[in-house]
Amino acid sequence: MLSTNLLVICAVVAAVNAQCGSPDDARCSTWVQGGFCNSEYYTLDYRKKTCGLACGLCPPANCAGTTENANCATWKANGFCTNAFYTNAQKHMYCCRACGI
Repeated sequence: MLSTNLLVICAVVAAVNAQCGSPDDARCSTWVQGGFCNSEYYTLDYRKKTCGLACGLCPPANCAGTTENANCATWKANGFCTNAFYTNAQKHMYCCRACGI
């Protein structure tokens, strides 16, 4: 039963990641600030392939099995992901996908 569940989870992660580019384009940080992630000019598939991790559209592979805290979007907006006070382990545990760990 456990191995079946693990296979299903791996298949879902693989399907999501198949839509995503690897790695993100080097210019993503600039494009994200310019509104690329929410732009309706580009298709969702293109945004995933180009800047999926930076836009939060694609979960980092190492986030499999983690659960996002419901407050991650707010915490990220308030600087949680970039604050050196919090360890990478804490960021990974609470907001792995949101922070792009």
